[in-house]
This record gives sequence, structure tokens and C-alpha cells, in this order.
Amino acid sequence: MNALVRTALAAALVAAPALARAGEVPPSLLSDQMLSWYRQDATCEGRAYVSIQNALEMEAGAAQAAARRRLSDAESLAARIVADYDRAARIAAARGCPDVARGFWRSILDAYPGPEHAAIRQRAEAGLRNLPPAPAAAEGVPR
Repeated sequence: MNALVRTALAAALVAAPALARAGEVPPSLLSDQMLSWYRQDATCEGRAYVSIQNALEMEAGAAQAAARRRLSDAESLAARIVADYDRAARIAAARGCPDVARGFWRSILDAYPGPEHAAIRQRAEAGLRNLPPAPAAAEGVPR
């Protein structure tokens, strides 16, 4: 992870508790710059992908913690992370990284089952249908 991304993530983590106390949802850790870097990366799972994955994992953890604690911003945090997973998946699909897109969209389907996420789950399902089929797993190895 480059220094700019580390600094942005650290600043967001420091600001998150204060913003949560103030009732504001902190800005997304998945920045446009990060997504642009991913579009230009030579591989589907290079350094830019790792940065995106780290940001999404941190946001998902914050959303899950807020839900467990029944904080007032839990729903908006969950909506933000689901939208970020979808943004990352759409970009991965557009740049020809179907396995990465598939993973992001499956995260939405697996982790956000509530009725408040029905529309984005439908979009994830549609995105999955539009991807090329996943390569068949080697015999005896589950997919």
C-alpha cells in the first residue's frame, strides 16, 4: 500500500469515532483516486486491488460494529459499504477482471441480506449474470 493510501486510511480511522459521535457518516475510504489507480494497474489483483480490498474490509468492519452496537448511523454505513462493493465490482468487470468483480458482488449477496439492500442485491445478481462463467474448478477442488 503506498504512503498516500496509508495516510488517507489512517486519517479516516482517526476521524471515524468523532464523526460517529456527531451523527455524521465518515466519507468513504474507497476514493476515486484508488479506483483510477486500479483502472490503470497492470493486473487484476495487483497493489491497487489490495488497497481497494483493505479499504472495503475496514469499511465493512465499521459498518458491522455499528450494527452490533445499534448506533444511529449503522444503516447509512451499511448502505455506503454496499455501494462501495458495487462500485468496485462494476469497475473490475469493466476492466476485464471477472473473478474480482464476482468476489465483490458475492460479498454483497453474502453479507447484506436485509430488505433495505434488496435493490443493490438485484444489481449484484444482474452483474454476476453478465460476467463470463467462472472457470471450472479442478477435479476434487471446490469452487
